[in-house]
Amino acid sequence: ACMDLLQGAPAEPLLEGLQIPLVSTYHSLGIKPWAGGSGRIIMVKRMSHHLQIPPESVPGDACDLFSKLQPPWFGGEGDNPWIDVSGIFVQHRQSYSIVQSLQDAGIPLSKRVLNLGAFDGSCYSEKFYGNFDVANCLVNVGWEGVLFEGSPEYHHEAATRHKDKENVEVVLQLIDPVSLADSLKRRRDQLRDFDLLKIDIDHSECLFLEPVFNTVGLPKVIHAEINPIFPPDLEFVEQFQYPGEVIEGAEADRNRHSKPPYATGCSVGAFLSIMGPRYRLVQVEYEDALFVRSDLAHVFPESRRTPTVLWQLGYFCHPFARIGRDWLMKSGLDFRLLADERKSLDARSNFMAKAFADLKYTRYNLTHSVKT
Repeated sequence: ACMDLLQGAPAEPLLEGLQIPLVSTYHSLGIKPWAGGSGRIIMVKRMSHHLQIPPESVPGDACDLFSKLQPPWFGGEGDNPWIDVSGIFVQHRQSYSIVQSLQDAGIPLSKRVLNLGAFDGSCYSEKFYGNFDVANCLVNVGWEGVLFEGSPEYHHEAATRHKDKENVEVVLQLIDPVSLADSLKRRRDQLRDFDLLKIDIDHSECLFLEPVFNTVGLPKVIHAEINPIFPPDLEFVEQFQYPGEVIEGAEADRNRHSKPPYATGCSVGAFLSIMGPRYRLVQVEYEDALFVRSDLAHVFPESRRTPTVLWQLGYFCHPFARIGRDWLMKSGLDFRLLADERKSLDARSNFMAKAFADLKYTRYNLTHSVKT
């Protein structure tokens, strides 16, 4: 039944004469699909194959990576592969692997986390399409920390789950950059020399970096949700919309979830721009990214790669970057153009500016600079 579904799926939009049916993608990868929860198609990777979209389906040689790079490709080779947010087995570093690498290098750890968007407090939740939370995973094995959650329902679940943990505080707060800074000032002792910052609030995540840095310092590791559409050289930032704030003449502002996904959040390039030389990118995990403080980057050899290569490995050349979301098909836009390095950054930026032209309820900044 799954294969019948795939056979009936539309081919991708054309880009410079490129077109590839979905079912060919699956066959080329050597993977078999099966129906997961809620009818979602989950991809199971055969371990003899690398996770990569067929190179002929993207512009230039952007996804001809495994022939050009030396292993390890993802950093987690040798560990048990885990399932990323798209349901595919990958070999990215897990939170436990990151911690182990730091410990093996003799880096002292406080074993404290700050979680912005703790959801229901679980390491893995089956709600929606499944949700891994690296900060909650560490709390579950005895780490301390402060967990913020804006939903009363999910806060209640998280607070109940962690009620017996003496050094874990679950805070009910719909945070914004200003109110977060105020809250953190009262919790400096709880977060002294904390190891991990995790951000996933579905809105302007990169704008919470400076409030954190300025109040409780620079964590060793940052794990954050990103807008993966944009390559690192394009810096996209959705301007933060405070509760109750309405942009004049924009009816849709009353429901920010009416914005198309490509017009929300922050690109990995925006994170890197705000972080500056203080952090290095270690990996992109489909729609999340892992950064490590620069003084610790030597522990993670992958951080020597350019952000563009890490983005290609972790998102752009990921099979679901082409076929995993309905809105990609419905948008009428071919986002592969953004990774076409044969085109100038100005041309690629103008492509997105035109895409945003009709989104009058979206406030954003889109700039570009080369990331090395």
